[in-house]
Amino acid sequence: MFSIAGAQLDLYDYRLMGWDAKRKPVAHAVANASGEFQFDQLKEGHYSLHIKGGVADDWFDVEVTNKVSPTDYINIDVSPTTPDCKGGHQFEIKAVKK
Repeated sequence: MFSIAGAQLDLYDYRLMGWDAKRKPVAHAVANASGEFQFDQLKEGHYSLHIKGGVADDWFDVEVTNKVSPTDYINIDVSPTTPDCKGGHQFEIKAVKK
């Protein structure tokens, strides 16, 4: 894996069918030099995350919930997947130490 400095991250309300070009993101972030970013507080729910920058231009369906413990960070691997679906498109979560 590698970091994508300056990646643009847009979070949209999830829609099952179709795309609305007028749809506006509910949150936006830009990755820093280390590839780190942060969204402000988000409501629980389903979202579509668009990551664009470097070699990345992909979408992820994500759910924000309070059913899991808070995290220090979530690593998003946006590297291309291989035909056998190994590598890439993974979320790695580091839980907060108590």
